[in-house]
Amino acid sequence: GTATTNTAVGHSVHVVASIGEPGTFSFAAGGFTSPTGRTAPIDPAATEFRIAAGSCQNYETGRYAVHRDIAEWRPDLVVWLGDFIYEGAARELGGDVIRQHEGPEPIDLAGYRRRYATYLSDPQLQASRAAAPWLATWDDHEVENDYAGVVSQNDGEDPADFAARRAMAYRVWWENMPTRLEAPSPTGLDESFVIYRGVDVGELVRISALDGRQYRDPVLSREILQTGPPLPGWDDPNRTMLGAEQEAWIAERFTSSTATWNCLAQQTILSDTRIGEVGAILNYDQWDGYHPARERLLAKAPDNLITVTGDIHLAGIAELGPIGAPVGIEFITTATASTPNIDPSLEPFVRSIPSIVDGELLLRGYTRHVVTPGAWTAEYRQVVDIADADSPVQTWKTFRVESGTPAVAEAV
Repeated sequence: GTATTNTAVGHSVHVVASIGEPGTFSFAAGGFTSPTGRTAPIDPAATEFRIAAGSCQNYETGRYAVHRDIAEWRPDLVVWLGDFIYEGAARELGGDVIRQHEGPEPIDLAGYRRRYATYLSDPQLQASRAAAPWLATWDDHEVENDYAGVVSQNDGEDPADFAARRAMAYRVWWENMPTRLEAPSPTGLDESFVIYRGVDVGELVRISALDGRQYRDPVLSREILQTGPPLPGWDDPNRTMLGAEQEAWIAERFTSSTATWNCLAQQTILSDTRIGEVGAILNYDQWDGYHPARERLLAKAPDNLITVTGDIHLAGIAELGPIGAPVGIEFITTATASTPNIDPSLEPFVRSIPSIVDGELLLRGYTRHVVTPGAWTAEYRQVVDIADADSPVQTWKTFRVESGTPAVAEAV
């Protein structure tokens, strides 16, 4: 078929192919033909479904051996959990910086378009995008680090100015994502761009992708690893991570599900990682900083709940819900290429948090999930040398959840 595009949409093309079986595709324009991609419709009778979950791929601090490994595995679906780009200005080479962004921090359409072009120039990322359908959501770096709603991380910035920047970033995200979503409003200043959505794989698994940035209340503190009592407002029932409409949407998805497995694909750690007698909140950007909203979400938890999470640049396995009485399991995938957020020497401390089953804080990678009626298996893949595009990718550990019980164990 033929499609028409123009500068208003960054010369992007979004094609929905109505096919009844797996197939291949390519694009041709201006005398150039793209490599061949692979796609497939959802099989409603599937008894096995394979998902690659990834996030956080700072171009400057890592090569994309992860994406080569994803392309070689050829999953049924790639679930991207946010931070497809990083918005920081180009830094000098050296230390963790092994290659450079193309210029200054983007704040407009042209800047964000250049940044996506830099990332999508990587041949291994191209191969991963061509290997399987993608279900992508965003986190903060698609716009700006740690933003919340229309509140910038830069204290004092006019919310109206930031909303204009956010609208341009959202538009360029849409231009560059393989998504069925309609284009956002040309201005986008007075309305939301709804990206939360779901995929049902027959009766096997219901996947719900959340948006934990656009509708959230401002974070109470950006300081991490605080060990004192929680700040005032942490238990305010009016605070929200998802916004009222998205909360209602996911509650309906939960209560109406007849699938064997129910999967949340979302950004920040959902499990309760508060510590000590005072319930210290180590990171207010996570769901711990929006505890009443988490309580509302998990109160509707269906059977066989699995959450796949990104953001924090570590590999982790955790129990969801009350300590000792979990309602589900969280698989936290580490960063594809971004540097550790938490000093790896703190790994014993992280593992001591009651909800945490296991964790690894140093290496980069992604997670392979294999879903069957009887079990959900998560295989944590790790890049041996993040500076080497041809690095081996190895398995750290594999974990298994049996259907019918919110318990996880390392597979042997």
